[in-house]
Amino acid sequence: MGRRSTCARRSRNRFRDSVWTRSTCTISTARILRFPSRSGSLTAECHTGRSPNVLQKTVGAMAELVKEGKVKHLGLSEVSANTLRRAHAVHPIAAVQVEYSPFTLDIEDPKIALLKTCRELGVTVVAYSPLGRGLLTGAYKSSADFPEGDFRLFIERYNEKNFPNILKIVDGLGKVGEKHQASSGQIALAWLLAQGEDIIPIPGTKKIKYLEENLAAIKIKLSDEETAAIRTLALEADAQQGERYPPDLAKVLFVETPEL
Repeated sequence: MGRRSTCARRSRNRFRDSVWTRSTCTISTARILRFPSRSGSLTAECHTGRSPNVLQKTVGAMAELVKEGKVKHLGLSEVSANTLRRAHAVHPIAAVQVEYSPFTLDIEDPKIALLKTCRELGVTVVAYSPLGRGLLTGAYKSSADFPEGDFRLFIERYNEKNFPNILKIVDGLGKVGEKHQASSGQIALAWLLAQGEDIIPIPGTKKIKYLEENLAAIKIKLSDEETAAIRTLALEADAQQGERYPPDLAKVLFVETPEL
């Protein structure tokens, strides 16, 4: 959302040995660094998964690329607070990618403590699905609006029973938006941006008009009262019911990896 110009390269859902990690990252960075404008701005990001292998070894292998100047930063995704601490002790972690929106406040939970740990260590939070997988835009009024086979149909938190709670958040965002001549989605993004300079939302889109709408959210300045009211609304709506991924994928959220 305009705060950092960085190209991220991801290694998804596996920790293997350090030789495999280094080889894979080297090949990936070589492809990207063919473009001179991207040189020195690459973030190598490891997307976690359930594995008996130790993340510290993976991060250690990735850190070699930093020493060689091929990568500037290292990032992680969906790790636990403890895993982040262990990885950060091997090499500074620049960012953690995790789901975060007024609809999904899991990282703020004291039991999870990921946001708290990120701030303690100076790690940026890259907030994916900041629009609640499209729900906070107001485009959906029921789970029946999802196309057949849609990924969201398999997520417990998006079921029909919970939809009225989700719509409470959407309606509240819309009311705030009326004061700023903005959509509910733009207010959701503006709220995340108001949480601090260490929060970077990364909304996805397939259309230019939505890209422009998302970028316009940068100009929206919510008052402290509005920011607090949205948080209260989100908590009182009680929309965080059930897992935010299907059962077979929920196990890769806030992953706790073994120690050395």
